Amino acid sequence: MAVDLGGTIEVRTRYNGVTISEGGSGGPRCSWRQFSMGEYEDFHDISVVLNEPPLPDVPALPTAREPTAQELAEHDQAQEAYDLEVERRAEAARLEQLRRAQPTNIPWRQAGEVIPHAFYSVYCPGAAAEFVYVAIDTDATVLLDELEGLMRGRIPSPQPDVSPSVEAGGIVNLGMWLAIAPPVVPSRLTAEAGPRWVTMTAAHSVTSFEMGTGDVVVCDGSGDPIVDLDTVEASPVCGYTYRQPSPAGVGFVLSISSEWVLPWVSSSGSGVLSHTQTVAFDYDVDEVQTVGRG
Repeated sequence: MAVDLGGTIEVRTRYNGVTISEGGSGGPRCSWRQFSMGEYEDFHDISVVLNEPPLPDVPALPTAREPTAQELAEHDQAQEAYDLEVERRAEAARLEQLRRAQPTNIPWRQAGEVIPHAFYSVYCPGAAAEFVYVAIDTDATVLLDELEGLMRGRIPSPQPDVSPSVEAGGIVNLGMWLAIAPPVVPSRLTAEAGPRWVTMTAAHSVTSFEMGTGDVVVCDGSGDPIVDLDTVEASPVCGYTYRQPSPAGVGFVLSISSEWVLPWVSSSGSGVLSHTQTVAFDYDVDEVQTVGRG
């Protein structure tokens, strides 16, 4: 399901009733209402029967004569038992009303463990209302873990755009231009579970190039792709020059790390996570010999 609310938004229900939405401006998208225990039982046609004992009999006193002392004592004792039972039933009914008014707390067996769940109706724009169970202990931390795993899986691996290319290999004393192809930034994600929600975005920050010689070049953003293929000088902002060839038959290990920041905001706070994607290549560097004539 997709709707247009300031960007394409895809909403889907995931494990444990958590709703994930993609795109848009962030923040909760869906309307949630937690059922009370009474509403839950009525919705599922669950009958709760209170097995009440019969009310005590109260013997009637004679009207044609004066009751005896024993008759009065038995009547008073029976009336007291009757009044106590009526009072007890009234209290039981009051407690039952309170129980039915409480938010849902449904025991749910999950992976061999009984975990209390709440029952919600949830409405997301453009979709029909759904009814979902959400673990009561599902807080912003749980939602953040859910989003972090999703976002990490969507961050692309860096694709090298170095010059000379990985396929061609380098040349001693020939300046390199270090870059990666501009990465596709994943869409904003929001996770919701009842009144709790978390929104996470992703932004590419820096790219690190480990040259295989012990040298590391750290560049802002995606680096500096070459423009003039005839230049022999290294990029002044993201460049490197090998001063020795790679060992015979073995290239230098060129490791490229793309670093991302994952800012998040939730119904209870905010913060920033980080993620790094790394790829490595064999990079052959040859030495070109020049021959002079006398």
